[in-house]
Amino acid sequence: MAEIELVKPEFLAGSEKRLFNFIKDLSDKDKVAIFSHTDVDGIVAAKIVNQVIGADIIRFMNYSEINDDLLKWIKEKKINKIFMSDISFPDRKFLRRVEKLAKVVIVDHHTFKEDLNTEKSVFINAQGFCASYLCYYLFSRTQNLENYDWLVVCASLYDWLYEKNRDWMKKVYEKYGERFDLSEKHIKNSRFWKLQYDISLASLYFDKDLEKVFNALGANFGDIGNLPAHAKEVDSEIVRSISDFYVKKEDIKEGCFMEFDSRFPVEAIVVNLLSAGTPNKTFIVCQKEGNYIKVSARRQDGKINLPELLRNLVQGFDDSTAGGHIKAAGASLPIKHMDEFRKRLKSL
Repeated sequence: MAEIELVKPEFLAGSEKRLFNFIKDLSDKDKVAIFSHTDVDGIVAAKIVNQVIGADIIRFMNYSEINDDLLKWIKEKKINKIFMSDISFPDRKFLRRVEKLAKVVIVDHHTFKEDLNTEKSVFINAQGFCASYLCYYLFSRTQNLENYDWLVVCASLYDWLYEKNRDWMKKVYEKYGERFDLSEKHIKNSRFWKLQYDISLASLYFDKDLEKVFNALGANFGDIGNLPAHAKEVDSEIVRSISDFYVKKEDIKEGCFMEFDSRFPVEAIVVNLLSAGTPNKTFIVCQKEGNYIKVSARRQDGKINLPELLRNLVQGFDDSTAGGHIKAAGASLPIKHMDEFRKRLKSL
């Protein structure tokens, strides 16, 4: 089958040439690590990157883990080259501390406050595509990765980012005998949708051991090992949590808020499902995870800048982060700030 033409992203920051020079300069003497986000997009992006660079260590992380402990860990592991996908360092100040230990490449698709390109670091950003697609586009320039195109489609569906690369998505669907239809009903009836959903739920089941999900993803279409069996357990918890929402929800300006508990970190999927049918409302859900509160926010009509909203809600809180996309964003804050966070929500 002829090679499927990729849609070129419009990069807002970074140099492809510097990225390829970084890859070219890798040697057996380097200790290379991939840092990637903990969701489907982050796991698939890491899979794509690792096919090319063959990292010594792969670590999946949330923004709350980008702290002094991470710096100590980088030093202890003697890592001197870092590739980040679907996640980024918060600012140049922290990046400078990392650069004392390692050279860095960041390929991300989230909104950013400042260009992180420096003499030692390469920061590449384009929006409207998932990070997996950006990595697939870039690394396909160095070797043939077409066996993994179905996984990149799954990541695009997971992030609801398939408008700008629609032509490519359509052709990959056709390659595997499916029809790409943008109607929500048809998309959710496709084999691709079922695959991304099972990967997503399994990543919540193995939240503390995501390498099991990473290793289960094969090069053949639909090869995700036994992940569907674990996904069923998480699905039952999601159904229960959505049912609880209609009992526990609190009203906020133009939307709803809920704080809940679950065996699995399902807040992002719960809020996705809640918001899908009501695009003109803001949905915010919070779930305890260790000593932190994880926040997921959705607003499908795009009338509220959710990263900005969450940054304002956690402003001044120590050890807190917020970011994401206009329609989908997340935050993390220590439990001690939850009462004030709730007050701020109520006073929006």
